Amino acid sequence: MSSIPPPGQPAAPAGGAMSAWFLELERLLDRLERAGTHYQVLGVNQASGREEVLTAYRQTLGFLFPVAELFAVLPPDTQRRMDQALEKATQAFTVLAIASRRRDYDRTLTTSREPSIPVERPKPAPPIIPPARPPEKVQITPPVTPKPQSPAELLEVKRPTAQREVYSEYGRRDDNNRRRCDRFKMSLPVRVTGHDRHEGKWHEVAESVDVSRTGVRLHLRRRVMHNTILYLTLPLPLKLRAHGFTETTYNVYGIVRRILPQPDGRRLVGLEFIGEHPPAGWLDKPWAICRTKQWAGINRRRHPRFDRAEPVVIEFLTEDKKFVAREEGITENISRGGMRVKLKTAPSEFDLVRISASKFSFESLAVMTNRYTGPDGSPRISLQLIEREWPVDRP
Repeated sequence: MSSIPPPGQPAAPAGGAMSAWFLELERLLDRLERAGTHYQVLGVNQASGREEVLTAYRQTLGFLFPVAELFAVLPPDTQRRMDQALEKATQAFTVLAIASRRRDYDRTLTTSREPSIPVERPKPAPPIIPPARPPEKVQITPPVTPKPQSPAELLEVKRPTAQREVYSEYGRRDDNNRRRCDRFKMSLPVRVTGHDRHEGKWHEVAESVDVSRTGVRLHLRRRVMHNTILYLTLPLPLKLRAHGFTETTYNVYGIVRRILPQPDGRRLVGLEFIGEHPPAGWLDKPWAICRTKQWAGINRRRHPRFDRAEPVVIEFLTEDKKFVAREEGITENISRGGMRVKLKTAPSEFDLVRISASKFSFESLAVMTNRYTGPDGSPRISLQLIEREWPVDRP
C-alpha cells in the first residue's frame, strides 16, 4: 500500500498523475472486493501489530476519501464501490485493532497465514456484526432540534441536559475530575468533513487522541474556528455511542470547543458531540459560527470566576508567535486560570494570545476557548491562561 498517498494531502491529482490515480483506485477496489479475510482487506498479515493495522486503515481511508471535487466526477458505480470498500475496511479494522476480537477472529481462520491476494475468488468470511442492543446502563439521549432561526450567520445549538452515568466505570471519580464523562485514550482514524465559506466542502483524515461519550480530541491540520460544526465518521466503541449501534462506523456532528496549536503544525482540536442531526439552519450555512445556550449544569471550572472589569492589552499571534494584531480590552470576569474579555474588534484568524495588564505587572500566553458577539455588537473572547495564573482571586 506504499503507493497510496497519506492522509492530509487534499489536493487532487493533476495532469498525467490523474490517470495513475484512477488506475491505483481501481487496483485498490479490486483487491478489497476479492479479499476473503480482514487481513487481506487491509493488506496486512497475522503477524502485523496494531500500529501496522492502524496505518493500513488510515492509508485506505486517505485514498477512499478524495477531495469533494474529484469524488463528484467519479461514475456512480465507482462511488458505490468506494462506499462498499469503506464499510469492508472499517469492519476489518474494528476487528483487528481490538485484541479480544482479533483472537476470536483468528480462531475462525483455517490457516495461520493468508496470501495478500487470493488466486481465486474465495468465499467471503461471515461479517462480524456488532450487537444491535446497546450495553446496559447506556442512556440514549434523543437529538434535540432547536427552534428554527431567522437566516443569520449565527446558528444556535442547545447544550444537552445533565447526563447520568454512562456505565459503571464512569461512577468511580475523584474530586479532581470535572468532566461529565471520562475520556479514554484511543488512537482512532477519524474522517472529518467541514465547510469553508469560499472553498466549499473539505475532508481530512485525522487521528484521535482520546474519546468519550460526549466528544473527541483529535489532531487536525486544517484550520478550523471555534463554535463551527464538523461532521465526523469514526469506529467508536459501542459503549461510547448514543446512536448507530448496528452501524460499522459512528457518524456524528460535533461543535469545535478547543483549539491548541502543536509544534508540528497541527492543531489539537476538542469537539463536543451534538448528535446524529445538525442544528436547524446548518444546511443553509454550514460554515456558520454557532451559538450555544447558557450552560445550566454544574460548574466544572477548576477556578471560580468573579465579575471584574480590568483594562488589558491583547496581542493576537500565529502558532509560531508572529504578531497579527493588537487590541485593548476590558475583562468581564476573571479567575486564576482564565477570563472573558470584551474587545472592539478581533482578527478572524489567529492561534495564540498574549495578554498583559500593567496594573498587576502581569503577562501570559493564552488560548481562546470561546468567541462570540455580545448583545451590544462587540466581540467577546474567553481565554485560558497557559503560562501564568492571574495574581488575584477576588475583587
